Amino acid sequence: MFFYFCFVFDIVDWIKESGLQDSLSFEELAEEELAVLLKDFCVRSKKNQLYPRSALKGLRAGLQRHLEGKPYYCKFCISKDQAFNEAHFVFTGYLSKLHKDGLDTTAHKAPILPGDMS
Repeated sequence: MFFYFCFVFDIVDWIKESGLQDSLSFEELAEEELAVLLKDFCVRSKKNQLYPRSALKGLRAGLQRHLEGKPYYCKFCISKDQAFNEAHFVFTGYLSKLHKDGLDTTAHKAPILPGDMS
């Protein structure tokens, strides 16, 4: 859940910094306007590091849940609807680039040993 909230705050900060909109929050944008916004948005951590592939997919799913929940109840899907095709292609292209550059690795913790279970 941390990534989800971080993503929402990051996108709000990015909208304010870029001057794309002043009166509406991104949740109230029309489908087409949000699609253009998401196409240009690149997620980086506060330390300016790239998120791994799994985190980016989780962030997108979290944004979808945020838009579908109270009080917005958006009826569109940011990963499947046709209005978001360009944003989806940019997203998948970005994931492919991370993979090609070897930056999509996930750091796994060591497994818990049976002796540590008791």
